[in-house]
Amino acid sequence: MGGVVILVVTTSLCAAMFFAIAAFLQHRAAASGDSGIGLTNSPALLSRLVRTRSWALGWITNILGFVVQAVALHLGPLVVVQPLASTQLLFTLPLSAVDGGPVRPRARDWGCALLVCVGLALLIVSQGDVQSPGVAHPARLAITLIVAAFAVVVCAVAAGSVATRVGALFLAVGAGICYAVTAVALKLTIEDLVSGGLVGALTDWPVYILGVSTATGLVMGQSAFAAGPLPWVLAAMSVTNPFVGYIAGLVAFDTPWPRTTLAWVLTVIAAVLVVTGLVGIASSKVVRAWYGPIGAAAGADAAGTDDAGADDETGSRPKLPAAVGDQYTVDLPTVRRATADQRPTDIAERRSAG
Repeated sequence: MGGVVILVVTTSLCAAMFFAIAAFLQHRAAASGDSGIGLTNSPALLSRLVRTRSWALGWITNILGFVVQAVALHLGPLVVVQPLASTQLLFTLPLSAVDGGPVRPRARDWGCALLVCVGLALLIVSQGDVQSPGVAHPARLAITLIVAAFAVVVCAVAAGSVATRVGALFLAVGAGICYAVTAVALKLTIEDLVSGGLVGALTDWPVYILGVSTATGLVMGQSAFAAGPLPWVLAAMSVTNPFVGYIAGLVAFDTPWPRTTLAWVLTVIAAVLVVTGLVGIASSKVVRAWYGPIGAAAGADAAGTDDAGADDETGSRPKLPAAVGDQYTVDLPTVRRATADQRPTDIAERRSAG
C-alpha cells in the first residue's frame, strides 16, 4: 500500500471520528425536545438547537471533520473516502468505552465492527488503483446531481405522508443522500480553491451546491433523529451515505470500475459485510446508549429495564415514553386508561388520610 493510500485512509478515518463525536453531541440536543415528523417543524427545531451548547459544540466538531474530510477528498478518490465515512458508527464503540457510559461494547458489537473493517479492506483491494484522486466528468456529474436531488425531494415528500416511524426512515435516507452530495461538492470546491483560490471557488457552482446540500442534510438529519426510532435512523444514514458516495464516485468521476470478475465478487462481498456490520452496530445497546435519551432514562434504556420504557432490540414501541425528550410518541389512550384506573384508589386514599 502506497504512502498516498495510507494518508487517504488515515485522514478519512480521522474525519469519521470527528463526525461520530459531532453526531453524539447534536443528537443530545435534538433528543431534548419534541420536533415531530417531516420538514414542517424544522424551523422551530433549528431555532431551539442553535441555542444549546451541546449542538454548538457538535457543529464545531463537525466543521473539523469537514476540514479533514476535504483533505482526504483532495488526495484520494470518492470511492475510497466515502465508504470509509461509514466507520463513523464504529467509533461509538471505543468512544463509549472511554466515556464510561452505562453499557460497554459486547462481543457481538466488536464482531459487527470487524465485519465492517474486513468489508472496507476488501473494497479498497477490489478497487485496484486508488492513487489518483479522480477528475469529474461534467455530463455524468450533472446527471448524478439531478438524480440525487430528485431522490431527496421524494424522501422529503414521503416523510410527511406516512407514519412517524417510516417517515423518520425516509428522512434518514434523504439525509444520507445529502451527505454524499456534500462530499461530491466538497471535493469539487477544494479543487477550485487549489486551482483558482477563494475567488475561483466563489465564482463556480460547486460551493453553492455544497451549502445547499449541507443545510438540507442538517435539517433532514436532525428531524430524523428527533423522530426516531434510533436504530433505523442510524442504520439508514450510515448505509446510504457511503453507498451513494461510492456510486457517485464511479459514475461522476473518471475512477475505473472493477475490471475483473474477481473484483466484482469482492465488491459485492464487501458491500454485504459492511451493510451487515453497520446494521448490527446501529441496533446495539451501546449505540442506543451513546445516541439515545439523556440522563437516567438513557442508562435504564440501554440496560433494557422496563422502568425507563426502553424499546427492545428491534426498536418496537414502548407503552409509555421514557421521558419528555424521548423520540417515541405518547400513547394517549393508554395514559387515559391508566389515569382512570387509578382515580378511584387515589380518591379513597385521600379520604382515608382526611
